[in-house]
Amino acid sequence: MFWKKKHAQETISVENPMLFVLREESATQTLSVHLDPAQLGSAEAAGLMLADVGRHMARALAASDIRLNEAQAFERLVKMFNAEAKSPTQPVQGGLVQ
Repeated sequence: MFWKKKHAQETISVENPMLFVLREESATQTLSVHLDPAQLGSAEAAGLMLADVGRHMARALAASDIRLNEAQAFERLVKMFNAEAKSPTQPVQGGLVQ
């Protein structure tokens, strides 16, 4: 996804991805997040990015077999986002590596 992609005969490489998120095995595993804050620019820009990612996730969920349309999936996503933001289930660990 963020490393190398092939387009026809061409190979491209993303050298400095802004955001990379990974779970090892399942949704209950620790989430690994790598980001480049210099590419965000501001908290507002980060909020816009998160909203866009949320819309993409809602569309992907609606396309999968979860029996929700895109609007329903996005509504549930935002509801859980707000609940987690208000009262985290676990503290964020780690920090920025310079």
